[in-house]
Formats: sequence, C-alpha cells, structure tokens
Amino acid sequence: MRHLTFDDAVSALRRGRVVDQLIEIAPAYGTTVIRYVSVTPTKEGSFDVSLIERFDEGRPDFLDVYAFSYVDPDPPHGSTENFLAPGEALAYAQNELGCSSDKFVNEGVIQDEYRDRKFG
Repeated sequence: MRHLTFDDAVSALRRGRVVDQLIEIAPAYGTTVIRYVSVTPTKEGSFDVSLIERFDEGRPDFLDVYAFSYVDPDPPHGSTENFLAPGEALAYAQNELGCSSDKFVNEGVIQDEYRDRKFG
C-alpha cells in the first residue's frame, strides 16, 4: 500500500518519520514546476508543514524529486508553518495547501508518485 490513511500519517509523524504529498506538476515561471508538501517532525517535538517548489528536471531514468533544483534557491526553499500536533499539521496541509487526506506517502515514495503522474 503506497498511500497512508490520515491515521497512518499521524502515526508515522509521531514515530519521527516525514510524510510527503505531491500536489501538482504544472507550468510556472516559464517552465514546469513540481509542488509538494512535506510534513516533518522537529527536534522540539512540533511539526513543520512546508510547501516546496522544484523545477521539473526529471526523466524516466532520473526520478529523484529531492535532487531537483529549488525554484527559490534561498532557504527555507518555500513556505513553512509549524504545529504542535501531527493531526493539526495534516489538517493544515489539507485545508490550506490542497492535500488529500488519503494521498500522503512516506518520505522517499514521492518519486513513485512523480513517475506515475509524469510518465504514466
């Protein structure tokens, strides 16, 4: 099972795991951009929700979304909000950033999402 349920995503975050969701691959800035959300546990016990934009530099033999260049090269490479509870972080991602409750994936699986959407 690739996608996490809301409860599975909350559980993963509580265990210190990162969860991601690919939002779109779309034209922007005169090229194609990948937008995804990453929810990351912090050392302090809170949860960062980041909307990240990267240039679409992929091809069938190069799918590592995390290696693509950032649209904004200066840290933090996108907008980030912080929440005290994992459920609050995921709810924000859904309500404000357009995520689906049942489309989060574990870190590293976003490449499969990208491959399926981009190259079918």
